[in-house]
Amino acid sequence: MSLLDDVVISRKNRAINLLKKYDVDGWLVISSGNDVNAEYLVGTKVYGTITILLLRDSLTVLVSKLEESMVRRKGVDEIMSYYGSKELITKLMELLSRVEGGKIFVNIAPPLLAPYASRILYSHERIIRSLAQLYGVDLIPAHKYVWELRSIKTNEELEALEQAVKATVEAINTVLERVKIGMREKEVAAELYREIYRQGTPSFETIVA
Repeated sequence: MSLLDDVVISRKNRAINLLKKYDVDGWLVISSGNDVNAEYLVGTKVYGTITILLLRDSLTVLVSKLEESMVRRKGVDEIMSYYGSKELITKLMELLSRVEGGKIFVNIAPPLLAPYASRILYSHERIIRSLAQLYGVDLIPAHKYVWELRSIKTNEELEALEQAVKATVEAINTVLERVKIGMREKEVAAELYREIYRQGTPSFETIVA
């Protein structure tokens, strides 16, 4: 099992424990690349519409058929896939029916109050609110829950950060040995990218100045 799998499992367990603390049945995250909490839960960025339903005993991911393989990892208990908007709505109905009569956190907090828990698109919010009304599900703004969840790192997250810092320092030191007078910034950046990609995948664009 990879370190990323360990991180995903540790986040899932912490999130489930907090659901129990708040006495809430689940947390629903729906994103089209706009909500960082989706990547937080599955450990990878998905570019199509992804829906994640975390319950007290399971983590289910609904994703397009084209991106299904991207979310296959330890910690994800069930993967549902869809092709097209009609099938997406049908699968969303199935997910919401699992918490019929219950209450779930959704990232619908006011943007100025909690931008980290307000990333749901208006079109998605309309769909979720309609389905919640259909199944008698109480939607609770997730800002307090998300704040507590993400304000403390798990041991696995700390280990991953330590490895990332170590790899970054090694990459920078290696590239510094190659830097010569007269090199342009983009040439230095290219060397740094090459070294980072040799060790893994960069988390953000390189800035050389």
